[in-house]
Amino acid sequence: MKENVTSRENMKDKLRQYFDGKIVRKDLTKKIKEGANVPV
Repeated sequence: MKENVTSRENMKDKLRQYFDGKIVRKDLTKKIKEGANVPV
């Protein structure tokens, strides 16, 4: 299980490195989706 968490963290770091400012967190879009134009 620990390896899976480490792998997930590594993926998040790579995504942030290459796509910083372009990543949309799905959990946050669900909270503010009403009345907001949020790309998903």
